[in-house]
Amino acid sequence: MNPYDQLRDDGRPIAPDPRFARRLRARIDAELAPHIELPDRLPHDPSNDPSHDPSIDTETSTMSTPTRQILTPYISVHDGPGALDWYVSALGATETVRYVGDDGRLGHAEFELNGAKVMLSDAYPEMGVVAADSSEGSSCALHVEVPDCDAAHERAVSGGATSLSAPADQPHGARGATIMDPYGHRWMFSQPVHALSHDEINANYDDFEVVSRTQDDRP
Repeated sequence: MNPYDQLRDDGRPIAPDPRFARRLRARIDAELAPHIELPDRLPHDPSNDPSHDPSIDTETSTMSTPTRQILTPYISVHDGPGALDWYVSALGATETVRYVGDDGRLGHAEFELNGAKVMLSDAYPEMGVVAADSSEGSSCALHVEVPDCDAAHERAVSGGATSLSAPADQPHGARGATIMDPYGHRWMFSQPVHALSHDEINANYDDFEVVSRTQDDRP
């Protein structure tokens, strides 16, 4: 049999697997890409750095400097592309990266909101990644400082969010509001208004008390 006839079904060409086509295209692009020879790097001389302090031992300074830890929220949703678009339109976020899998699911995405980075993906139950339930809510909330709590709340609700608490001045000195987005996640908007001492906060509360831990009490 002619080998080309094996690629046909009832005289019609068989569509190739799109994943195979993408992998083949990537291999061809890689083979055709120009090869650029980069010059050898010269050893770094810290004395040429204008910010270098000669009194600091560069061999040990990096080991003694504490590393800053950054905690980034990573949420999962039932409609990744839709959720990402909603956060941009209803919360004023800025999308920065998006990875879409072969099955159409959002494998990873990131957006920024008032300087804070949030990561999200579609649900992957086969990997133990499940989306928040819009009726049951989620076990955590995303707290973000905003310049105008009332405007942020109004924009979110107008975009389809459910208001859980309307904007109001809080005993701890901030103006806050809470919404539930259409994808099951709670957002707490906080607008700093007054910087209060612990005594002033305690005077505003009837059922809570700020308890400060001294240095000796800390583990």
